[in-house]
Amino acid sequence: RALFWTDIGQTVKIGRSSLSGDDHKVLISSGLLLPYSIVADVREKKIFWIDDGRDTIESALYDGTGRTLIRRLSHATLLDIDIFQEHVYVSDGQNQLVYVMDKKNGVTFTTAKLTDHTPYGIFMNHPEAQPLTSIDYCATLQCSHICISRKDGAMCMCNDGFKLDSDGKNCLDNSGLFNRGLVMSTSTNVCITEIHAISINGYSPMCFLQVTGISHFQLDISRRELIFANSSGLYYTSVDRFSIHNLITMSGTISGLGLDWIDKIIYWTEVDTGIISCVSINMGISFNILSGLNLPRNLLILPLESRMLWVSGGYLHKIESSNLDGGDRRDIVQFSSISKPSSMSFDPSNERLYFVDNIHITSCDLDGSNIKKHFTVPSSTISVFVYKTFLLLLYQLSPNSESIIKSFTVENFTLTEKATTKFQSIGRITDMNVFDDELQPIMKGPCDELNGGCEQICIPTSLMTKVCRCRFGYQPDTHHRNTCSSAPVYSNFILVSDWTHGMIYQLSLDTNTVQAVDIKKITNPSGIAYNHMRKTVIWGSSLEQQIFSVGINGSAERFLFATGDSYSTFPDRFAIDFSTGNIYYTAVGVNELVNPRSGYIAVLSVDALHKRLITNLEKPRAIVLHPSKGLMFWTDHGSNPHVGMAEMDGRSRINLITTGVTWPNGLTIDYSAGRLYWSDGHTDRIESCKLDGSNRKIIFVDSGAHLMDIAYEKSGSLYYTAWNRPYITKLPLSQPNQTLHLFEYPEFGRLDALEIYTVDSQPRNALCLLNNGNCSTFCLPTMRGRNCSCEDGVSMSEDGKMCSNGETVV
Repeated sequence: RALFWTDIGQTVKIGRSSLSGDDHKVLISSGLLLPYSIVADVREKKIFWIDDGRDTIESALYDGTGRTLIRRLSHATLLDIDIFQEHVYVSDGQNQLVYVMDKKNGVTFTTAKLTDHTPYGIFMNHPEAQPLTSIDYCATLQCSHICISRKDGAMCMCNDGFKLDSDGKNCLDNSGLFNRGLVMSTSTNVCITEIHAISINGYSPMCFLQVTGISHFQLDISRRELIFANSSGLYYTSVDRFSIHNLITMSGTISGLGLDWIDKIIYWTEVDTGIISCVSINMGISFNILSGLNLPRNLLILPLESRMLWVSGGYLHKIESSNLDGGDRRDIVQFSSISKPSSMSFDPSNERLYFVDNIHITSCDLDGSNIKKHFTVPSSTISVFVYKTFLLLLYQLSPNSESIIKSFTVENFTLTEKATTKFQSIGRITDMNVFDDELQPIMKGPCDELNGGCEQICIPTSLMTKVCRCRFGYQPDTHHRNTCSSAPVYSNFILVSDWTHGMIYQLSLDTNTVQAVDIKKITNPSGIAYNHMRKTVIWGSSLEQQIFSVGINGSAERFLFATGDSYSTFPDRFAIDFSTGNIYYTAVGVNELVNPRSGYIAVLSVDALHKRLITNLEKPRAIVLHPSKGLMFWTDHGSNPHVGMAEMDGRSRINLITTGVTWPNGLTIDYSAGRLYWSDGHTDRIESCKLDGSNRKIIFVDSGAHLMDIAYEKSGSLYYTAWNRPYITKLPLSQPNQTLHLFEYPEFGRLDALEIYTVDSQPRNALCLLNNGNCSTFCLPTMRGRNCSCEDGVSMSEDGKMCSNGETVV
């Protein structure tokens, strides 16, 4: 008997426990993004789940081992999964499809198209889906509340607020007078009613505490205490035993009351003395925080944000804010934006402040921006309170009429009326609050502060303990188990970018291990390149629209160029000319509608000087260089897809291949044979031709793969990535049907750019290799030798070698 669940919070994970919640374990905590749904295969003792962030359908054994990627579905929105016999059923909201697949290999058996609807949840209704045991232990146990199945029988459990009696069957009240409810104060009583009164009419309150003259009150839910103010001071009492204690006596008039339930401090405003003060419930020590205020009132304390808010002013009103210690005081809503604000409440889920402004319910962000008036309310409105997805409004139609609480649902900053409840028997209500422990969560779990001291992943193992783990590609340090590191590889490896998880990995061809390139932060990595001479990795970020470099060991991270700031483009793929160390790259425009031909090919020097070589491209992607011949080749997957060629200074541009290509995503070169190879993500074909475009051949087809990048290795094999393949494929050119799946790890996401380093086989340009070709800035190989060139915006001198801001090299 087991309960399996997914958690998409700060640390994404898949866990297991008993049906009673005991024996809690984290099964999988790496290589996950958005595992929305999970299902158990009781026949084979496996779990299956979907991960919409990774576009995957995966499985593992009940203990989390044997993780297997069943299928990757690009361009889909995976919402739910179920299993029956030999098939998995998956809903795809983006394409309005329900897939039926083989649960072992992911092969599609059939699909169902919902033309007018979006499929969300899936449930297979069949006796075999949840086979019953031969003995019904719950029928004989006769639990008074809840019966939970166990491996060896069953056990009784109790509802919230109750505890199990010694007989193991019956439940005893353990919650005091009440466990949850809507609490109200009047001039003579404190009363409570069912929380359902906020959405359903007809509930009558029960008054449990008789106190005279309550103007404001707060609830300390964890201590089950009520703190209230009247004309003589502040008091507190247990909601169960009704023994009233004085906190502090004062001469001023309390005009607002708030509670920091984390540190157990009461705050209040005094309208006539112009102060905000506080008192520690535990220590009984009070002190003034702010003084000299203009009629402060309607205090609101936000412990999780460490802020407090209040209304001030007599004729011109405003809402002010400060830290809980009075620092960082500021006006958040000025008198020009409001009329006469009063009661305030905060919606933590949407980070929105709601308040009564004369005859309107108004809301704004916590900094006072985005003010919105929602609807008019009676001028006699007393209080507003946000509870989960509800907003409660307390008012009277006339001074002597009954109090009314009206509830509204809150969704996307829109308020929709839900219910109206009249309270006739208890008199005029002066204040209201909700008793619910979910409103005051117990704080500071073992991972809440500084990530529990863990560098990467912190997983709570109890309320007080945790364990540190590392992301895929990292290992715990030997001497500091809270930190993680990776061991760089310097020879015989594949470099690959994982777009899904924002990672760049080294895959050792000698040890078959995976090491992460230790970069502090990568967002949407596009192209990559490896400079073995400098032992640095070059990569681009399509989100940040920038180019970076870093040592293969994670040191000396360096910003090189911002394509977005300079040309409104993002970098795609890279190639290095080892004659000079110059970096060639392709770039694609970020706004195709404004300028569909803003793509270009450019070169960066080792000093990050920049020059565009070819412009007016649509969507250039892959790029390779042949420095000894002075040629560069690239692919473009725009409206006129092609494989292009030009000299490495950008001149003599021609299109080699213009037919039979759609998404030419990868490109590589066999220098010895003088052949190009490209991969097409639409046709899923790998093709080849000579350097002049002749002798075109189809080498291999991988249907449904969505081919991406490709690399040639001198021993005679191609390596390629594909969006729908969680591994690197090795394709021996002598035996193209004998492909090998390398580094098949379920933790991989969408593998994109690829580079392989075994031996340096790139033929150099002889002129540029020697003293940078006597050029002051760029030495660019050509078919006739080389050309010297300058960075963008800098002119060349008459000698054709020295740039205006550079020195000639003799």
